[in-house]
Amino acid sequence: MLNIESNFFIRKRINNNNMLLITSPMDQFEVRSLLSFDVSNIDMYLIISFWIILILNILVANNKLVYNYWSISHMYLYVQKLFFNYWCIYITYFFICTYMMSFNFGFFYDPILLCTIIPIKTYSNLDIELEKFYQWFSGFSDGESSFSIVPKKDKTGKINRFTFMFSIGLHIDDIDVLYFIQKSLGIGIVSKSSSECKFTVNDIEGIKKLFVIFDKYNLNTTKYLDYLDFKEAFNLYHSRDSLVTDKLKENILNLKNRMNTNRVSFDLPSDHKIKITKNWLLGLIEADGSFNLWRNDLKPTFSIVLTELQLPVILKIKEFLVLNFGFDDNSIWKLEQTSEMTINIQKARGNSKSSVLFLIKNIHILHNYLIPYFDKLVFLSKKGLDYSDFKIICRVIYYGAHMDDNIKYLIIKLSYTMNNYRLSSSKEEAEILTSEEMSLLKNSVPLVEHLSDGRVRNIISQNIVHQSSSCIYIITTPSGEILRVLSLKESANLVGVNIKTLSKYLDDISNEITLKDYVIKRVRVFS
Repeated sequence: MLNIESNFFIRKRINNNNMLLITSPMDQFEVRSLLSFDVSNIDMYLIISFWIILILNILVANNKLVYNYWSISHMYLYVQKLFFNYWCIYITYFFICTYMMSFNFGFFYDPILLCTIIPIKTYSNLDIELEKFYQWFSGFSDGESSFSIVPKKDKTGKINRFTFMFSIGLHIDDIDVLYFIQKSLGIGIVSKSSSECKFTVNDIEGIKKLFVIFDKYNLNTTKYLDYLDFKEAFNLYHSRDSLVTDKLKENILNLKNRMNTNRVSFDLPSDHKIKITKNWLLGLIEADGSFNLWRNDLKPTFSIVLTELQLPVILKIKEFLVLNFGFDDNSIWKLEQTSEMTINIQKARGNSKSSVLFLIKNIHILHNYLIPYFDKLVFLSKKGLDYSDFKIICRVIYYGAHMDDNIKYLIIKLSYTMNNYRLSSSKEEAEILTSEEMSLLKNSVPLVEHLSDGRVRNIISQNIVHQSSSCIYIITTPSGEILRVLSLKESANLVGVNIKTLSKYLDDISNEITLKDYVIKRVRVFS
């Protein structure tokens, strides 16, 4: 038996009992004869090839939240390649462990122990990614899908059968989204015309798979009612024992005639709960959300518009965002007292239905809360491009760089390349910013600074630009009662002093002052 010295001699068995001493692990792999392929070093070739493939897969899944035409491929490949990466790692380490078992290198001797210390992707990772997709798909379907029951007639004009169809119709520019949905679900077909594309599922097994998804990841809007009628009609039709009877046709037609635009009753079942998740919300935003710039007063805005019937859903969305944005108590109080995150009912115009608008226009909320929150998610549609430009505009305005006329011109120019201006079918040709102009925007110099008490100050003139949207006032009365106040004027009236006097003391003395036994403090919010 060979003793293992500090130079780690390695035993290599040749033929039956002959032993060859090798003074380097590199000799074990026969690196010096790499160019001559030999069965004896096939394990090394396998290890190298597996690691090359694994690294290429990891590079594809870059996990960046920046939209481009790779983002769909990235997410799809990530889900599809989990199992492949899993086996690449284990097979590679199996070969390594085979060698190490002849080394007596401590824990490397035990391949099971070795594998337990290597962090790898497991089946649960795949389940998590699929669950995120299904939630996104449910939200996107709430905004863009339709359920249809189509009667088919024989030569005499009588209804003799029914087909059932789920569809999502989009602009042709978003056809990659439909292909992604098709590949992820493993069902349906994608068709296209000059300016539109459609994802359709009308086969029995495909419809059944949708039932499994929507039963677990339910639709939140009143589209859920169409889904229930669609599902009931489908089950009635495909569970029949005989030919299509007149009674069956009547039942299915009754369900069909109360769906979609024919619906007059919108009462959801008592057991239906509106459940908002971040991925469901992202799907809905990609369908019915909007990132805009109000050009008249240079206000970036984020909005979601649904029919007025969806007011309960909009209320839940606002509740979800307030809870998940991480606002402090003072910020939440200001939200409750103001319209910084507002919900408005918009009356019907012409043939359109009345709608409900959820709107965020406070630049502090947009820059400090909304953008960091959505940066953690991956947009799949062209809405991601709008979001990317929206982030640039928000940063420019938050730091006051738009007070430079050149920068102001560029963000307005950028806004004319967003949303419908971006579409290939747009009648107005968008003037795309050059790389130099985009670089100028992204690296624009801040012209304001945000102070710790919520005020915003011009860096050059040192004048206060504004403060009402990013601060409140906390006043302790002589009796010890603590009050929150929205404005400086309201604070001055409460204390019984001139507004200029109060402003001077707060600006010149400290962040907290005492006047007439009142303690007044200016506090920053939405920071």
